[in-house]
Amino acid sequence: MIPYFWFSLIYILIVLYSLLITKVVPLKTLFIQLWYVLGMHGMNVLWFLPALFASEVLFLFITQRFKGKKAVFIILGLSVVAMCANSARQYLPNNPAIYERIDEFIITALRPVFACVYVLTGYHLYKGLEYIKGKARNLNIIELILMPVLLALDIYINTLNRPVDFRSLVLNNYLLYYICSVCGSVFIILLSRALSRIRGFKNTAGSSSSEAEKYTAFPFIRFCGVNSLLFMAVHNNSEIMKLALLAAMYVNQYVTRARGYISYAVVIAVYLIYTSLTILLINRFFPFLTGRSGHRKLDE
Repeated sequence: MIPYFWFSLIYILIVLYSLLITKVVPLKTLFIQLWYVLGMHGMNVLWFLPALFASEVLFLFITQRFKGKKAVFIILGLSVVAMCANSARQYLPNNPAIYERIDEFIITALRPVFACVYVLTGYHLYKGLEYIKGKARNLNIIELILMPVLLALDIYINTLNRPVDFRSLVLNNYLLYYICSVCGSVFIILLSRALSRIRGFKNTAGSSSSEAEKYTAFPFIRFCGVNSLLFMAVHNNSEIMKLALLAAMYVNQYVTRARGYISYAVVIAVYLIYTSLTILLINRFFPFLTGRSGHRKLDE
């Protein structure tokens, strides 16, 4: 929750700048954003931090009070109640602002319950993986076989149940939603594990074998993974979007083919450069924003 409050403060300062200096937002926007922060609804992309925190607290509370299958049934039972409450939101009046705030309060309260199912799923998948490790000799091969299956399932189910938005709890078919998101998540985890086993080559003269083993062939992917929270928190910048679009338009003047793909690549490249530089600055000079003391090295 430390990065939640620090980045919320930064976002509020940006709103104040837009209110007092550029005058592009009304005063009520400031009050709504303050409500988002204090009510844990979350400004912009920060909504996932209180949802994750509360879901883990809920999971720990239930699993410590109730053991084994009883804890599983309680979490699943709470999720069914949350589904009913989420469906009942459609009967709230649409127009008055007070009902919008009530709707946001309900969403904020329900997010941790839905997310707790993910914590439960991840917990038992991890236990199952540890069990398989002790039994299977070729776990790496099993993972490589599973990856395309999980990816295919993820893509296919996504076409059946889109669009979805966890921030606003637009989930459509709940069963399809969970199957799709879990398949996609496990695919990413297995892919990351597979990439982490690929070692790069560098001059290790004078270095111990343990130091050589730490080297990965994909340091930028590792950088993105270690700093994923910061990537999420700093990427949403409208000024950088304008810059990226201008850069794409400039490149388009000299490209005659595949302009769409080139434009996407330029936009992504500009964002990666901006976010990477911002993350390096935060890790070096402002580590307290993420609750750390001292600067963070890539291998930590």
